[in-house]
Amino acid sequence: MSKNLTRKGLAFGAGIALVVSGLAGAPAQADTTGPITLVPTAGTTFNSILQSGISLQSEIDPSTTIAKATSLSFLITNLGAKSVTAKFAGKAVGDNTGSGAKDSLVGSLGKQIVIDSDVDPSTTALAAVRFSGSTQTTVSTQAASTKKYIYVTGAGNGADLAAMDAGALLNLGGTGAANTLTLSSAATTTTTLTVQSWLDENGNGRIDTFEPSSDPETVILYAASDVSAVTTVDAIVVGSPNYKATVVYGNGVNPHMVAADTGVQILFNGAVRALDATDQVGTTQIQDGNISLVTRTAGLGITKDVITMGPAIADGAAEDVLDGNAVAGIYSAIAFYNTSGAQTFLTAANVRMGAPSAILDISAGNNASVDKLTLDVTDTANYKETATDANEIYVRTGTKSVTFGVQARDATVVLKAANIDVRAIVTETALDAAAEITISGSTGKLVDGGAAIIAYGVTDSNGQASFTVTSKNGKKNEAIDVAIQFKISTGVWTTINAKAAGGVDAGLDIKWFDTAFSAFTPKPAAFVSGANPVVTFKVTDQWSQPVSFIDDTRLSVYASAYLGGVEDATVYAERVNVVDGLAAFTFANFAAAGSTAELRAVLYKGASTEVTTSNVTVYNTAATSAINVATSFKTDITYTDYVTGATTDGTVAAALTATGLGADTVRATIAGNVNNTTGSGQPGAAVTLSAAGVLFYDSAAGVYALDTITVTSNEYGAWTVFAYSHTVNAKGAAVSITSGTVSASTKLITYLPKDLLTRDNLSFSFAVPAELVMNTTYAVVAKLADKWGNPVATSGATGSVSIVGNGSVQVNGVTAATVKDFNAKGEATVFIRSLKDIAGPSSVTATLLAVTSQYSIDPAVTGVTGGDATGALGSDSFGTLASTTVDVTGTAWNETTFEKAIAAERDVVTTASAASADTKVNVGSFKGYVALYAKGYKGQKMTAIVAGKWIKVDSLASDFERVVRYTGAGYSITTKIYIDGVQIGDAFTTMTK
Repeated sequence: MSKNLTRKGLAFGAGIALVVSGLAGAPAQADTTGPITLVPTAGTTFNSILQSGISLQSEIDPSTTIAKATSLSFLITNLGAKSVTAKFAGKAVGDNTGSGAKDSLVGSLGKQIVIDSDVDPSTTALAAVRFSGSTQTTVSTQAASTKKYIYVTGAGNGADLAAMDAGALLNLGGTGAANTLTLSSAATTTTTLTVQSWLDENGNGRIDTFEPSSDPETVILYAASDVSAVTTVDAIVVGSPNYKATVVYGNGVNPHMVAADTGVQILFNGAVRALDATDQVGTTQIQDGNISLVTRTAGLGITKDVITMGPAIADGAAEDVLDGNAVAGIYSAIAFYNTSGAQTFLTAANVRMGAPSAILDISAGNNASVDKLTLDVTDTANYKETATDANEIYVRTGTKSVTFGVQARDATVVLKAANIDVRAIVTETALDAAAEITISGSTGKLVDGGAAIIAYGVTDSNGQASFTVTSKNGKKNEAIDVAIQFKISTGVWTTINAKAAGGVDAGLDIKWFDTAFSAFTPKPAAFVSGANPVVTFKVTDQWSQPVSFIDDTRLSVYASAYLGGVEDATVYAERVNVVDGLAAFTFANFAAAGSTAELRAVLYKGASTEVTTSNVTVYNTAATSAINVATSFKTDITYTDYVTGATTDGTVAAALTATGLGADTVRATIAGNVNNTTGSGQPGAAVTLSAAGVLFYDSAAGVYALDTITVTSNEYGAWTVFAYSHTVNAKGAAVSITSGTVSASTKLITYLPKDLLTRDNLSFSFAVPAELVMNTTYAVVAKLADKWGNPVATSGATGSVSIVGNGSVQVNGVTAATVKDFNAKGEATVFIRSLKDIAGPSSVTATLLAVTSQYSIDPAVTGVTGGDATGALGSDSFGTLASTTVDVTGTAWNETTFEKAIAAERDVVTTASAASADTKVNVGSFKGYVALYAKGYKGQKMTAIVAGKWIKVDSLASDFERVVRYTGAGYSITTKIYIDGVQIGDAFTTMTK
C-alpha cells in the first residue's frame, strides 16, 4: 500500500469516527510539513461556523517543478451530506455561456455542492465537468488536455474513483493557479468535511502512490446554535465612550474565521447600553446595542483563541463605540454571532454565544485615600518569593495552590480600611494543554489559549485582602501572570504603583519548577571540636526545604578524614544516605593534639554523580575551662509577639513577617567567649543560655527559642545570641550560661521604651465595684500598664489621670475631679463614697489627661531629663491617644481593649444585696481550646488575659457562662480573669489538650 493512500485512508476513517463519537470539535493539527501543505489561511484550527465558513491554503515545496505545480488539486469529502459551497481564490464564476450563474452539481449523495472556480467566464470557459467513471459530461468544447476539471463522484459510476468515498475534486491546472479554498454552507445543521490537497500529475483524479499530498484534514462547520463562547468585558473607561472586551469560542472554532460575524452587546446595570450612532458598517446602521468586533479594525486583535476589542490600547483605554461617556456602575457583556450574511447585527439575525460575562464593577470605590497596594507573599515549603524579584513566586511542581495577599496604603502609611475593592487579573504566560487555573473570587477558568480570568475581593478591617491561585495539575514550566488592581473613588480600576513609588510592580509572576539542589550545609557549624564530634549535613532545595532525592534519585553523602590536605580513609570514611534532608556522622577526633584536620563531605546523586562538596575543620584542643561574658546586657522590651522555630520553616517565616519580629531590632546582644585550659578560644563548643520568659535568637543557625537556646562557638571560641523580652526588669533577670562542665551567668536588664505612649501598647483599667451602698466608702484603683502587664509609673507635673464622680457619689470627699499620678505599681487609688444619705443613679469616670506624663526608661537614653532610682523619665502626652476599633490579628494583644476614658454607671443602693454564695471562675481546655467558666456573675463584665491576648464580654448573659479561645494543643497557657475590672483569684496555668 502506498504512503499516500495509507495516510488518506486513516484520515477518512478518523474523520468518520469523530463525527459518530461526537468528538469532532477537537481542533485538528495543520499539516505544515510539506512538500504539500494544507493549513488555515489564519489561525491554527480547522473548525468554524456555517455562515462564516473557513479559508484554507495549500503550499507547494519551491523545489517542485512548475509542471507539477500546475496540477495542484483539492479533494473535498462531504461526510455530513449537507449542501456545501466551495470557492477557489474567492472569485465567483458563471457557467460556460458567461451568464454569471453558478454551476451547481449534484453528487451521488443527493446534496447540492456549489463549486466556484477562479476562472473568469468572460475570458476562459470552464473546461469540463465529469462524473467518475468512463462517462464524461462535457460543458465546454475546450480540449480536455488543459486539465481544468471538476470531479464529483457518483454512486456506482466506475471503480477508478470509488476510494474517494463520496468526494469532490477540483483540478485547477495552469500556471499561477490559485492555492486557496473557501468552504461554507447554507445548511442549518452542523456539517463535517475532510479536505486534502495533492498534485494530480497524471490527471486521473486519484491520489496515486508517488503523487505528493497533504494530510487529510477534518473540517467542521458548526451551526451557530451548537457553539458557545466565553465573553469578558475587560475595561470600561469612566468619562469616556470606550470599552474593551474579549470573546473566546469553544469547539475549537478558529477565531480568525468568525471574527467578522462576532458582535458584543454591552449591558449597564442589566440594561442594553446604546452605541454611538455614528458607528456603522458601510451604510448599515448598527442596531440593538451590538457591534461587530471587526468594524473597529484598528482595535481588533486575536491571540490564540482570544478575540479582543482594543488589545493594542493601554489598559484603561479601549475602543470609542459607546453612545456618550460611560459612568460608574455595573457592566457586563454578551457575545452574539450574526447569521444574516451581512453585518447588520439585527436581533433576529443574531444567535447569543453563551452566557453573559462576569460583571465589571466600576461603581464608585469606597475609599478616597487608597493610592497603592503592597504585596504580601507568605513563603511556604512549596512556594516562595524569589530572591531577585519580590514579585515572582517559584512553586514546586505538583503544588496546586498559592496564596498571596495585598495591603492597602495611603502614601507610605498602612491604610487600615475595610471594603476597598481589589481585583487580580490572571493571564497565561505558559500553560500545558491540560492545564486549568482558577483563583478565589472568580468562577472562571484559565486554560491554554484562553481569555484572562478576573477575581474580585474587598479588604478587611486591616486593609488587607488575599487570593488563592489553584492549578489543576501544578505541572512543571507552567507560568501565569497576575495583575493586581484597586478601585479608586471614581470607579476606575488602577494598576498598583511601581515598587519605587512604595507599592509593588503591576505583574506578579507565578511559575512552577521541579525541585532542584540549592545548598549543602554542615551543622552545627563548619568547625567542630571535642573527643567525638558530631557533624550533620543538611541538603536543601530552592525553597530552603530539606530534600533527599533529586529527579527521584536518592542522595547520599560520603565523608572522610583529610590530614595535611590528603585523604586518609583508613582513619575515617563513611557513606550515609540522606534522610529527610540530613546525613549525620559521628567520629573520634582524628586531628593531632593542638592542631587541625578536615572532614570532607561529597554529596552524591545516585551511586556516582557528584553534586557538590563541603569541608569541616576539626580542632583538637584542650578541654573547655571557662566562659567569659559581661556582667549585664540591657535593652528596651519589645512589643512584637514571640515566634519560635527555624526561619527556614515556612510557617515560622510567615509568623515573623506577620508579627514584625523578623525586622525587630529592639533586643539585647549577649556575647561571650569559651576558652580552653590553655586560655585559647574553644571552637565548636556548644553554649546553652537560659532565662525564663526571654526569647533567644541564634542568627547563625536561624533559630528562635523561648527560655533556652544552644549556640555554637566559632573558630575563635566566640559566640553571640540576641535576646528579646516582654518584661521590664531594671535590676536584671538572671541568664545562666553553660558549656560542657563549666558555667557562668549574666543579667538581662530591660526597660520601657522612650516612645511607650502609643495606643497599641497600653492597657488602662478602672475597677469600680458592681454595687455601691449608700454611706459606704470604697477604695477604687485605676491601673496603667503596657500590653504585657508591666506597670507604668508616671510623675507628671499636673497629674496623669482625672477621676470624677457624678450623681450621688463623690471621689475623695469632693465633687470636683481628683487628679493623680500612677505609682510604681502603675496604680492610682481613690476613695468613692455616696453623698450623705443619698441613694440613686451615679457614675464615676477615669480619664487619662492630655498633659505631659513622665515614666521610667533606661537612664542611659539621651535627650531626656530628670531621673529616679530606676531610670530616666520619658515624656509624652495621653492627649495624643485615642480608642481604637482595630484588632491587629498579627499580634496576641487585642488593641480594641484600650480606652482613654472609662465610665462606670452604678445605682447607689440603700442596703447591700445578699451576697451570692455560689460565684466561681475556672479555666479548662478541650480540643486545643482554652475554656473560661464564670458562675454567678450574670450581667457583669468579664475580661481575661489568655496567653497574652485579651478577651472581653461586656455583659455575661447568664449565671453560668463559658467563653473559649483557640490556642492549639500541647501548650502551657496562663490566664487571668477579671470581673468588673477586679481579678478573681490567682492566675490559672493550663496545659491545653
